[in-house]
Amino acid sequence: MKSLNHISFYNLKNGQLFLLALILAIESIALFLATNIWQVLVSIFFIAYLLFVFYFKFKEAFLTILCILLVFFLWGSYRKNISEYKKIDSPIKVYPDKLSHSENLYFGCAKYKNSNLYISINSNQQFIEKFKKGIPFWIKVDDSKINSLMPNTVPGQFNFKKWGLCREIKQQIQIKHFTIVNRKPSIYDLFYLIRYKIKEYLSKMSRLLSFFSHELILAENPDKVNNKDILNSYRNLGVIHLLSISGLHVSLYTMIISKFCSIIKRTERECFILCTVILFVELFLSAFQPGFFRATLTFLLSSFFKSKKIPLSLLDILSLVFIFHLFLKPSLLLNVGAILSYLLVVAIIATKKYSMIMQNIFVNLAILPILLHYFFQMNILTIIFNFLIVPIFNFVLLPITFINLVTFAIIPKLSFLFEMIMQIITKVIETVARAKIGIIIFGQINWWQTILLLILTFILIIKPKMILFKLRIYYWLSLGYLLFFILIHFPLYSQVAFIDVGQGDSILITTPLNRKCYLIDVGGKVNFGKKGNSGISQTEKILLPFLYSQGINKIDGIFLSHQDADHVGNLRDLLSYIRVKKIYFGDGLLDNNSFKRRIAGKVAHTKLINLLVGNLVQEANIKFHILYPFEKSVGKNEDSLSLMFNLSGDNWIFTGDLDRAGEVKIINNFNIKADYIKLGHHGSRTATDPKYLRQIRPKLAIISSGRNNRFGHPHAETLKTLNECKIPYLNTQDNGTIIFRHYLWNKKTIKTCFNKGRL
Repeated sequence: MKSLNHISFYNLKNGQLFLLALILAIESIALFLATNIWQVLVSIFFIAYLLFVFYFKFKEAFLTILCILLVFFLWGSYRKNISEYKKIDSPIKVYPDKLSHSENLYFGCAKYKNSNLYISINSNQQFIEKFKKGIPFWIKVDDSKINSLMPNTVPGQFNFKKWGLCREIKQQIQIKHFTIVNRKPSIYDLFYLIRYKIKEYLSKMSRLLSFFSHELILAENPDKVNNKDILNSYRNLGVIHLLSISGLHVSLYTMIISKFCSIIKRTERECFILCTVILFVELFLSAFQPGFFRATLTFLLSSFFKSKKIPLSLLDILSLVFIFHLFLKPSLLLNVGAILSYLLVVAIIATKKYSMIMQNIFVNLAILPILLHYFFQMNILTIIFNFLIVPIFNFVLLPITFINLVTFAIIPKLSFLFEMIMQIITKVIETVARAKIGIIIFGQINWWQTILLLILTFILIIKPKMILFKLRIYYWLSLGYLLFFILIHFPLYSQVAFIDVGQGDSILITTPLNRKCYLIDVGGKVNFGKKGNSGISQTEKILLPFLYSQGINKIDGIFLSHQDADHVGNLRDLLSYIRVKKIYFGDGLLDNNSFKRRIAGKVAHTKLINLLVGNLVQEANIKFHILYPFEKSVGKNEDSLSLMFNLSGDNWIFTGDLDRAGEVKIINNFNIKADYIKLGHHGSRTATDPKYLRQIRPKLAIISSGRNNRFGHPHAETLKTLNECKIPYLNTQDNGTIIFRHYLWNKKTIKTCFNKGRL
């Protein structure tokens, strides 16, 4: 009891809650984010160090803190252990406000027993009718397929598994057949009905008004396809925080409520109660979005402590909110938005002694390591864009959005004027963003680099004149960024990476030091007439994140094997985002009308080069020897551009979708050996002739094929041939992206990113 007495709010010492929050944050990171023993050991080191500090500063509360840490560890471990199911034998509860849909396919979060699931369901008329009512309903699953959520199989790619873990979801259910179960809705279900009806109301608005209303009221994007340019523009300019409901919006709500209460002459207590009710309603509507949760509880607790004359600093109040938030959701820090929200406010509090300009610089520096770790790019003009765009957003876009919420139902024609104003402003913002002014594709800094830069940044903020090893702290921070940039952009290794683009080919080749970058094919999804449900291209989901994570924003050359969509389908998209110096292809491909349409209007500054057997592509530190085709062709499988190169002492051969006859023709004309080969045609029986393998005698073969592909690649005959020739292989469908690196000191590594579901 004595220990508990010491942490009552009246007896709390300045910094106690902040230290506790920091230790709990590291404990949460160790539980949910650590993926290797080194990350766990570093977490333990920091926890031990902070406990040591806590013991000497607040000895009387030390035992209580240890108890809190133990309770959180047990609670977090329990919440991390999410139930998994082999079959669905009870009804699933479906929430219309949590589902999205594309034509007849509905997908989103649902409830099964005490667990959350991600469902995708081919709807029928009865389902659609229930969905349109907006009230949560139950379905009995008659036929379904259960899968674990997929992690990212390409470095830099969105991690669906981590996204699910943050929401306590481990499994995805593809529901094929179902029946509606009639159950009486609960009172709590009416809240979801309200949210659905608001969502329905907002969806009737014109595009931009609907977008901003959804983002600022419901914390969601109503149309990921048509609105992706807006999000990308705000992100590229460094003002994406404006689209997240947070402290700004809490201040707006409370200001309006206070004015209203003042007009009708209500007491301060009554005003506080009304604020509390409205903020909690908005919390539910925003699905407890972390930034708004943080801002709401901080405001309410600050008001409460002030009324009770409890002397608690803003930093400790924020820490108390974070501790409560973390106990409520132990996996909170899997959400990068939550990390940025809390880190941003800590930085604002820590920099309040500085001028406005310096505060903006330091706050942006504080979140920069997190942005580089998760998004790989920065905008050096972010501060300027914030000064220009924030006032426009606060005094034009935000008021228009909230005024339209009321006037749309009364005077719908007024929304045309509002939409026009928004279109003009959005067009200007998108035009500036497309110019990519100030954007630097830095590349992904790893976990220990992120920690180091964060520590150096906060030392700089707190003790700007500190000298470490005869150098001012800002020198060390600058050197850190410079060193990490050089390591990413001037790598100490050569690389061949087989990118997991599903059923297709895309291989990245990079040379060491003064890096040159080449792609062999660019992948592309073959939908066979079906539309994907995301509307986001494979280029945006896979290729760009992978390239940007390595700091690559320019390709020196792309080699296209042939015309098939699974090899060149992403080319047009890629040319829209990445500058490409040269494109190489088999002679005759430019006569193919389909290929000409792919590149039309996109290659004004790109050199197009035809190749035939015997040609040599001489590039810096690498030579590409062309082995096929022997004659001009239109780019069919049997015409595939085939090439060989030597990188850091290893010979590599790539043959696209070349058939067996083509392989035999190569070995009949060239006496070649290879250390590594990519098997032709995704491991199809039409390629990989035994005679071809026996002559080139590779140490390892790589197959690029999609999971559950409709062709059955790789075929059993091909795997049998490899086994008979005693050639081991790796396959992107089993191993995800496969990365070969050869370091300057002669060390070789092979990294696989999936391993049949095991990370």
